[in-house]
Amino acid sequence: MNLSQKLKNIVAPPAAQSQYDQALEQVRVIAKELQAALNQPQVLVQVVPGHTVNMGQQFRFVLRRTNPDFSDTLFRCYIRPIDGFPVTLSLYEDENVQCANQSELEDKIVEFLARAPIAERIRSVGASP
Repeated sequence: MNLSQKLKNIVAPPAAQSQYDQALEQVRVIAKELQAALNQPQVLVQVVPGHTVNMGQQFRFVLRRTNPDFSDTLFRCYIRPIDGFPVTLSLYEDENVQCANQSELEDKIVEFLARAPIAERIRSVGASP
């Protein structure tokens, strides 16, 4: 195998989706569904990469309103780059939740978003100024 082929093999996507990719895709799907549920074109729900730390690659789950400009990080999740799970959700400053699989990840995020103060924050961003 020549050098060119070796480098192409390095950058080629894997044949199967990794656990890391599955976990990140699950968080992105939840963001997309929440944005659709808000049904407000000026409100975006984004999964924004942050720092890599001991718990994994950080992603912030962010509500962003474009007019007027406003941003609110609802929670952070940490996905382990090598094996994906368990995913750690940092819901409040002192509350970390471990999710062992995709189903648990979805359940824990939805439970968090349904908490009264969080749901109120989501509604307030979606409300007209």
